[in-house]
Amino acid sequence: MIRAEQALHEIVSIGIDEQPEEVLMLKAQALIEKYKADCTAHHRRSAPAEDLLLRVQSDLTKLRDTVCDLLEHLSTYLHEETGASEQAADSAQAAPAADDKQSGAIASSEDERRRAMIAEAAYLRAEQRHFEPGHDLEDWLAAESGLARR
Repeated sequence: MIRAEQALHEIVSIGIDEQPEEVLMLKAQALIEKYKADCTAHHRRSAPAEDLLLRVQSDLTKLRDTVCDLLEHLSTYLHEETGASEQAADSAQAAPAADDKQSGAIASSEDERRRAMIAEAAYLRAEQRHFEPGHDLEDWLAAESGLARR
């Protein structure tokens, strides 16, 4: 599906620029809204009206799963690459430095897990609203707040 490949490419390429996280999130949200509009227009031409919402939701789910899988694979690869180079550079350091690195890795893993939980909760809030545009930041902040309350 060319639309999905193009959207995935655009989403991944926004992370190349060094910009504040909020700017990157807004760019990603705009790209997802554009993808959703493209899918809606495509399915309006080729599918019965009653199937439109289901097909668009299916396309969004596939894109979400693809992005999550890609990020997971990239994260694993980068951890392996940076771990290998750090091991070579740190071989002369003492044991306390290794403990610091391990606690940093644990914190990083917890941050990734927290971010994934927030993203999933925000997605579910958007899904309940049938992905009505303009509420992305609100969904994210509400999901973040909900996690903090837990």
